[in-house]
Amino acid sequence: MEARVRQLESLLARALQQIEGLKSRLAAAEQLANKLSGGYLPPSGGEATRLHWCRTPGAVAAASGTWPGYTPTTFTADVYRGPGALTLVASGATIYWRYKDAAAAGKLVPCVPNGDGTYDAVADSCTVV
Repeated sequence: MEARVRQLESLLARALQQIEGLKSRLAAAEQLANKLSGGYLPPSGGEATRLHWCRTPGAVAAASGTWPGYTPTTFTADVYRGPGALTLVASGATIYWRYKDAAAAGKLVPCVPNGDGTYDAVADSCTVV
């Protein structure tokens, strides 16, 4: 009987080690997914953040300075999210424009949330930084 108890304890210890190993691998996979998504996955898990959309209310000036210490321009806009028909998710949100090119008035801008109620524009820029 004692030998059987020791055998079960040994099996349980190995199972616990395997569980700890799986937890470590899962944490590493979450970090990799976060890096691959550009850092836009919630740190506590849950649904990945979808692309959001806003429209420039007027012309937006280019960011100033030099990479990586430049200063973004900001503008305020309503932010929407899909899929399908867009739904308003934030009114008058601050959008950071980090591009060295100005944006025209009324430009449709994809953006992603920063987690603090602000958003980063993720448009395309032609100017090298």
